[in-house]
Amino acid sequence: MKKYAIGIIKQERFSYLLVKQRANSGFSLIELQIANLLGLLLGLMLFTTFSWLLHQYKRVRASNEIQLNALLANEVLHKQLSMAGFIGCPSIKDITIKSQQVNFKPSLANSILGFSTGSPAARAYSLPKAKLNSDIIVCWFRATKSRRESTYFSHTGLMLLSTCRWAELMPYEPKRAWPQKVDVAPFHLYAFYLRACKSSSSSCYGLFRKPLIPLHAPAQEIVSGIHAMKISYGMKSPGGELQFKPAASVNNWARVSVVKVELLFKSSEPVLTQPQRYWFHGRWHVAADRFLYRSTLSYVYLRQR
Repeated sequence: MKKYAIGIIKQERFSYLLVKQRANSGFSLIELQIANLLGLLLGLMLFTTFSWLLHQYKRVRASNEIQLNALLANEVLHKQLSMAGFIGCPSIKDITIKSQQVNFKPSLANSILGFSTGSPAARAYSLPKAKLNSDIIVCWFRATKSRRESTYFSHTGLMLLSTCRWAELMPYEPKRAWPQKVDVAPFHLYAFYLRACKSSSSSCYGLFRKPLIPLHAPAQEIVSGIHAMKISYGMKSPGGELQFKPAASVNNWARVSVVKVELLFKSSEPVLTQPQRYWFHGRWHVAADRFLYRSTLSYVYLRQR
């Protein structure tokens, strides 16, 4: 009986110790607070890292977008401005305009012409939605490839018929038979200028190319995201030095041999966290709107000069 009582006491003591051990096996309040603090710190670190990576991604994407837009804009401008005055083998003096329907501006002697928005020339060429205080450049040239299909001339209002002895500038006439030895090609007259983008953003501007023949032809967007464009024209001085002047200071457009094009690109969304300094048109500028700005400078040498 005594051994049995001692066994019961030991069993009860073991059960008490087991229950006490189970009661002391959980986390204390201090341990829970430390765990919560570590979790908050880890979450804050992950959120900060994610925000930094997202910001860097947006900045790199904006920089790449500006670089692609710059390549496209400079390629189009260089290709078509360098063609200014190209008419093939005949001379400019050999071109005759026999039809009164051809209202050609500028004159044949000036294959390139520049002015700014708000000027009488800008109003004469009917350039809607052009950006204020922005430069405009107009050039004319004939297409390098010649065809006789009527569909090839459907987008233009002028055509150039030429041989190496004579040339005639005339309106497009469909279903007309041309002699086999006559070269027939479209005659382009384009205006390059900045205007509001087709997107809904009011601060977005793009480079547009508008055919001026016919005058009511719609403008074509080349690239968006261009905030400013400055064009200077290079002419040789009497001493042989190349001098660049704005369009308002050019008196003889036939002397222009080089065109300097300065473009300022702007990102489509704010990606910076602090003000940015950038160089454009001969001086430094400071932008505090968090948008990314990049400027490009290129020189276009005109043909047949």
